Amino acid sequence: MRLAAGAARGAGFFRLLTMVPTATEWLGYAAAGLVLATFSARSLTTLRSAAIASNLMFIAYAASADLLPVLILHAMLLPLNGMRLLEALRLQPQSALAPTARACRASRGQRRQARRRDRRRPAWQQPRAAGGAPR
Repeated sequence: MRLAAGAARGAGFFRLLTMVPTATEWLGYAAAGLVLATFSARSLTTLRSAAIASNLMFIAYAASADLLPVLILHAMLLPLNGMRLLEALRLQPQSALAPTARACRASRGQRRQARRRDRRRPAWQQPRAAGGAPR
């Protein structure tokens, strides 16, 4: 009996290796890959964009596999991730190149004044007097 059971187990493992995933399973794998991309994102906008793509992929997977709890979860997470992405985009600076372009158009004297101004410490970095107020 043991030999027959072992042979059956080996045949099942071989069958598992030769199985071809269905389209629904490929959707599930793609959704799982997008979740992995979400967790490896470094910036907030990348994270939210990957999360939105993951939500859409999980919604497609859950609809094709008739998984109602997964469908409901990701249908609820999709607008939340969309709102958070819009908030993150609003908080980003408009353009990192704008000061550089302005500095290129400035005269040498204006650039010198800008360097001096940049060297000054902001008020919160000024040394404090004995009373606690900045000098």
